[in-house]
Amino acid sequence: MSSSLADDIATYIGFGDHRAGTPAETRTADWFAGRPEQLGYTTGRRTFPIRTILDPGGRLTCGGHGVDVFPQWLPPESALRSAIVAPLLPLHAPAAGPSIRVMTKPAAARGNWGATQDAWVTEAAAKGAVALVAAPDDGSGAVYVSNQHDLRPLPIPVALVAPPALPPLTHASQSGLAASLMLTGTLTDTHAVNVVAHKPGCGRMLVISTPLTGWFTCGAERGPGIAILMRLAEALCKSKRHVLAIGTGSHEIGHLGMAHLLSTAAPDVDDVGFWLHLGASLAARKRDPVGKPSMKNLVGTKTSEAWVRDALGAHVSTYVDGSMHTPGESGQVIGAGFRRFAGMVGTFPGFHTSADRGEAIDYDVLERIASASEALLWRAAHTDLP
Repeated sequence: MSSSLADDIATYIGFGDHRAGTPAETRTADWFAGRPEQLGYTTGRRTFPIRTILDPGGRLTCGGHGVDVFPQWLPPESALRSAIVAPLLPLHAPAAGPSIRVMTKPAAARGNWGATQDAWVTEAAAKGAVALVAAPDDGSGAVYVSNQHDLRPLPIPVALVAPPALPPLTHASQSGLAASLMLTGTLTDTHAVNVVAHKPGCGRMLVISTPLTGWFTCGAERGPGIAILMRLAEALCKSKRHVLAIGTGSHEIGHLGMAHLLSTAAPDVDDVGFWLHLGASLAARKRDPVGKPSMKNLVGTKTSEAWVRDALGAHVSTYVDGSMHTPGESGQVIGAGFRRFAGMVGTFPGFHTSADRGEAIDYDVLERIASASEALLWRAAHTDLP
């Protein structure tokens, strides 16, 4: 195990919850920028506007029983101003006027909020609901939050609860007991930040990127990618190639950081010899203590597939032929036309939850992925793909 990888992850975890637009994001960006600056890179911070909630949280009470809740992005602004009081009813019960609807069974946890989740809200609103309670379940037992790509507020607030908290709420909903939902936090228009570090050189550029933000501490979700990028940035100081090292903000809100980077600061497609994107959960255990398997995908293109499989195929379980529709920031990069590309991304129980404080990291796996990534980029530094 490399102590430097572990130390960098510990430092990242120490900054706290890494939501975009927060002081923790600023501290993380400053630290992330400082490392390549010490190596001689020219580093810049590029901000862009976002709307978010500072200090989000909440509480749902019914029949003398209370549970903590977390708002799915983005609730209507009015939902953060006062308590919502209405009968608690099952989502699929008939329409019955204003109510707080409960999904009475845990839902499948999904990294991105999409059509399936929108259908829950549509059904609830059509039945007169003023709020919806859901418990996405990834096996960790913690509150799970999905990334949100539609930046408009949801029609009604969605309060997320941990799956173990659902049974008493389900029981209360069968009787239509009165409930009170209070969502807390400050809705604000602020800025997120990308960090871009450049080392001059010759020939086609080598690009390495990773997201910096997420809903909670993101120890095993974000930490490994950030630690590997820092190691690669140091190794590539010895390369004669141009090197661009990128940390993107606002991953959890619209992947806005990568979108902003691609529209304002990305090099020309033909000027990039290779782009390696270090996505989520790269070194989570094959099997988490809760007994649910983790997943890791390796993403390549027709141009890069042979190199990608050769370098990383032994360390990442599944190969995906990437396109603009590939989930995550890899899809954004490929969609922008970068064909000399490799990406890695994964999930594990605890991903997108407050339970992720890094315990799921397998440091032996992390070391192997870091070494393989370095070998891939050194190959790219000395051989041009067509």
